[in-house]
Amino acid sequence: VYTLVDGDQPGVTMNMVEWARTLGFEIVAAGRGTILYADDRTGTPDTVPMRFGFSEEMIKRRTINLQMFNSFRDGSKAQIEMTALANMTGLPPDVRGMHEPSVNIPDIPRVFSLKEEGGILEREGVVELANSVAEDGKTLLPFGLKGGVFVVIKTDHPFIQEDLVGYHVHAGGKGNFLLYRPYHLVAIEAPLSIVKAALYGQPTGAPLGKPVAEVITVAKRNLKQGERLDGSGGYTVNGLIERAEIARAERLLPLGLAYGVTLKQDVAQGEAITYDMVELNEDSFLLKLRRLQDATVW
Repeated sequence: VYTLVDGDQPGVTMNMVEWARTLGFEIVAAGRGTILYADDRTGTPDTVPMRFGFSEEMIKRRTINLQMFNSFRDGSKAQIEMTALANMTGLPPDVRGMHEPSVNIPDIPRVFSLKEEGGILEREGVVELANSVAEDGKTLLPFGLKGGVFVVIKTDHPFIQEDLVGYHVHAGGKGNFLLYRPYHLVAIEAPLSIVKAALYGQPTGAPLGKPVAEVITVAKRNLKQGERLDGSGGYTVNGLIERAEIARAERLLPLGLAYGVTLKQDVAQGEAITYDMVELNEDSFLLKLRRLQDATVW
């Protein structure tokens, strides 16, 4: 059994999506909360102790990987997780990188609704992020989702709508309702996936036959020809989700291949990096696997 793990946000959200679909609800948006401050996108590993409040003693005792923790705050990790969710559910991003608005929990079903219904979405059935940092980029919202997960569901059945209102489920848009869980318990819940796979032969979540989304590589700062990229959470790039067909058409470099490759040209901050902009390592086992994947699914 090839499976995602329960407990982390993609697995917990996947459970909610399956629950909603089984009951006949439409998925308007599904995703997780984030805490993204204004300067986090350009954050680097050396700023992690200050931004997370880690002491030197704690870093040594818990063998904290500064680059990994930086990916938690520069946005890359959340983009990767929502790409995993997209490729399990078939829900693409609405826009590159998702909207990730500042939003309190009660407002999620209104904000993640179609534009003509007062929301921000161009289409329904997407993955999204709910930022718990206020629009000033500096302060936390009073009722942000933080590390929680959510699904905005839709029903046009008057009886079910009436029941959901009666159960005090947050509503918004046109028949949209919010289901959320204000936490995820990571390793505490991981055994659920083991039991499900070992005893029942079922995955918590598994990729569909063809990807719907990709994590592309974007310059974290102005980069110069000859610089080596250092991947997720590093000093040079971060990742953004993109629809798979766009990433393929524009030959955008997957974030997973942006380790140890050299730029062949200057790249401006915020610019997406393509395969043609880098000198690939032809001996890379990961590159060979990626080419095999592309040949198989496309």
